[in-house]
Amino acid sequence: MNRNVARISICIAASDRVELLIGRCLPSILQQTEQDFEVCIVGDFIEERNVRKILDVADPRIVFENLPRRGPYPRPGVARWQVAGTNAMNAALLHATGEYICHIDDDDEMAPDKLELCLAKCLTEEYDFVHHAFFSQLPNRQWVRLGDGRFRLGQITTGSVFYHRRHKQVGWDVEAFKRGNPGDWDRFSRIKTKMNPKIGFVNRPLLWHYKENNYPTFVPKPSEVFLET
Repeated sequence: MNRNVARISICIAASDRVELLIGRCLPSILQQTEQDFEVCIVGDFIEERNVRKILDVADPRIVFENLPRRGPYPRPGVARWQVAGTNAMNAALLHATGEYICHIDDDDEMAPDKLELCLAKCLTEEYDFVHHAFFSQLPNRQWVRLGDGRFRLGQITTGSVFYHRRHKQVGWDVEAFKRGNPGDWDRFSRIKTKMNPKIGFVNRPLLWHYKENNYPTFVPKPSEVFLET
C-alpha cells in the first residue's frame, strides 16, 4: 500500500504498556492542531494481544511494525533503563517519511499545539533542531517543569525535541550506557557534535513526561540475549 508523505513523522517505541499508548499517548497526538503527520510505531517485541490492540486503532496515518525479537539490551538495572527501546526507536526512524521528526514515549502526552508551535519555530526562524520545556513527574507523583533552554543533560528528553529529517542519520546507540549516558541524551549530543544544527528553544511546556513506574516485574522474552555491562 502506498503511503502519503506527511510533513511530520512522530516516532514511538512501544512496550507492553499498550493501555497507556492507546489511552493517553495516541489521543494527545491525534488531537493536535497541526494534522499533517504520520505516526510510526514499532513494538519492541510486544505480545500478540497488544499487537492486535494497536492494529485496532482506526487511523490511516498510523504505521506499525513489531520487532521479531527484543534486544539485545543489558540485564535489568540502570544500564538497561538507559538504552531500553533503542532498537525499536531506530526501526521507527526507518519508517519516518516526514520532513520533520519528533518522538514521544509510549506513556507520555503532548500539548495540543506542540507540533504546530515546533513547526512554526523551524519555518519562521530557520531552525533545524528545536527543543522545548516540559513537565516531568517526580517519584512522589508531583510535577516539575524542566527544559531551561540550555542544551544539557536533564533539560532535554526523548519527547521534547523536533528536528529536520537530515538528522535521522544519527541514530540511537545501544551501547550509550558504556559512556554513562541515557540513550536520548547520548543521541542528541552526538547530533549537536556531528551535524552542527541551528538549535532553537520553545519556552513553554509542550509535553507531560510521566514517571516510569508502570512496568510489570521483569520477565525475559523468549530467546532474549543480553549485553554485558
